[in-house]
Amino acid sequence: MNSGIKFTQIITGFALLLTGIFFLIITILGTMVPSLIVEKSVVIWILIASFMILFLEGSVYWIKKSIDIDEENMEYKGNAGFLSDLAFIFSLYARYKSLKNSVILILMTFVLIGGMVYYFVPRFTEGIVLSAQFYTLVGIYLLYFVVLRRFVLKMIYRIGKSSREKLPLFLIEKDGITIHLKFAKGKLASIFAAIGFISGIMGVLIPRIAYAMIIIFILSFVLMIVFGRKKIIIYPVKIKFSEIEEIKVLSYVEAESFMRYRVNPDVNLRVQSAIEMANFLKDPTNPEKRPNKYLLIPNASGAKTLLIKGENIFYIIAVGNENAEEMINQIKNKIHKKK
Repeated sequence: MNSGIKFTQIITGFALLLTGIFFLIITILGTMVPSLIVEKSVVIWILIASFMILFLEGSVYWIKKSIDIDEENMEYKGNAGFLSDLAFIFSLYARYKSLKNSVILILMTFVLIGGMVYYFVPRFTEGIVLSAQFYTLVGIYLLYFVVLRRFVLKMIYRIGKSSREKLPLFLIEKDGITIHLKFAKGKLASIFAAIGFISGIMGVLIPRIAYAMIIIFILSFVLMIVFGRKKIIIYPVKIKFSEIEEIKVLSYVEAESFMRYRVNPDVNLRVQSAIEMANFLKDPTNPEKRPNKYLLIPNASGAKTLLIKGENIFYIIAVGNENAEEMINQIKNKIHKKK
């Protein structure tokens, strides 16, 4: 069952990549047939090329990270209960539906490629016109993939640094680790905790997860505008080495897959984490109110996700530490020595 997640994510990425390549080719071919060039504005074609580059880069990133998924990171034993069992069924259905749709998309793309060849070849026998739109598309693609790609990807990662700086940080202490949870002062923290809980449930129970994600994005965007200028408060949470049975770093795709297909369906866990977070925010200075279950949606800015498991501990949290892997290795060594 766990390996099915990796396979599903790889096929999904491949379907997106193949679709992107198809549209990239057809847009270039379309600029070589004058009767098909409806839009004359070069600016529009620049935007089309930019969108296709982003689409292809996203697909390649997804495939690479899906291939690197460690199946051991997908292991999870959920809590028993009717709602959780029902949600896991929904999750399993959603996974195989996603796989089915990806396979259908791949087959349809191959059919469309055949139709494209059938349509364009006769027209090319009548003559090919290298329009301004053709030179615009091909020029942008060559400039990006041959010269600028490496620099652009580095720039995007650096831009994401400002987003990662707002994420929680973890520090290594003498007898454990301290996670600095970050929330905006006021009621915003509770609101975001509620959104995180609702998003997990909606992502499982609503078949068309895209609609749920759009609603959540709009809510988060509105909250960010209304409350974004609030002062950020840091709440330190201490976890002792003796409480940790397993600790590891997940990539964004691993964390997203793990959350979507394994953690989010566990309704009992999400309810428990929401209740514990609400109690913690009422009295964050009280060590006894520390949340033992904490779930933070993975961050796509290049941040790593920290997974901590223990008998009474379950944390999956995106962190802003740039050297997260190195720090985790230090923690593992400390835990191993204590054992």
